[in-house]
Amino acid sequence: MINGIEIRHLRYFLLLAEELHFGRAAERLHMAQAPFSQQIKQLEERIGTPLFHRTTRKVQMSEAGRRFQSYAQQVLSDLDEGVRFARATASDEAGQIRVGLISVGTSTVLPIAMRKFRDIHPAVLLSPFSETTGVQLRMLLENELEVGLMRPARLPSYLRGEVIYREGMCVAMSSDHPLATRESLTAEDLVGQPLMRFIAKIGTGFEPTINKYLADVGVQPEQGPEYTSTAAGLCLVAGGMGLAIMPYSAAVNAYPGISYLPIDLGGILAEVSMVTRAGPMDRKLKDLCDVIRGICAPGGEMDPHRRIL
Repeated sequence: MINGIEIRHLRYFLLLAEELHFGRAAERLHMAQAPFSQQIKQLEERIGTPLFHRTTRKVQMSEAGRRFQSYAQQVLSDLDEGVRFARATASDEAGQIRVGLISVGTSTVLPIAMRKFRDIHPAVLLSPFSETTGVQLRMLLENELEVGLMRPARLPSYLRGEVIYREGMCVAMSSDHPLATRESLTAEDLVGQPLMRFIAKIGTGFEPTINKYLADVGVQPEQGPEYTSTAAGLCLVAGGMGLAIMPYSAAVNAYPGISYLPIDLGGILAEVSMVTRAGPMDRKLKDLCDVIRGICAPGGEMDPHRRIL
């Protein structure tokens, strides 16, 4: 209660503002007109000004009433939202899901997932953590994440994972590189070029697969610098230190001075896995995993064939 004004006063006021007739408004509340009129009078007394002009023929809102109407509507709307949120909390609908994601291949998944998941569980907060695959695995072990989006890795028995997304590769290079004018590349275009090497902190990534393919087709690039993160690799590329083979989604970073060209590497794809702890999964986490699967499925928002470099 604020200044003696109760919720029922606001509801009665808004109903009368809609009907502009004491009898009809009271009838909608299944109450007699006299006590209804008394409640409106009580509200006006507590506000200190008339909200309606009354005559024997009609009821009209005063200027003060018109101004008060929007505030009353907002108060009741906020109250209804608060009640809904409280009930959701009591029914285990509220809470937090912590999501790990690597910087490349997943940065566009989570924003889409957040919007879709909110339609299902509006009271649940999704908290993203941008971490490498190795850090995500440790965080899952220590119950600091509920789900991780990462590169495939050998998983311990307490975790389970599934590949949810695959995408082709591109070559990142300085925009003033002679190859930057091309529309696409083949493995042969890498001959004699300084190719930088990504060092995975855990697992092997797709680097060994790419190196084997290049060796099989007789391509021998020059050895460029090593890097351990996409951000570091792109900094080296922008500085003209070499070329880097990366997943298509690296182009989302849009670093200035860098061009991204698709490359045919014999069908080699970069994979993203969704990893959770093994064992029973609550409904909220299950629903989130289903949303992410749908986004990454063929025809979904992350369909590689719809990606534009």
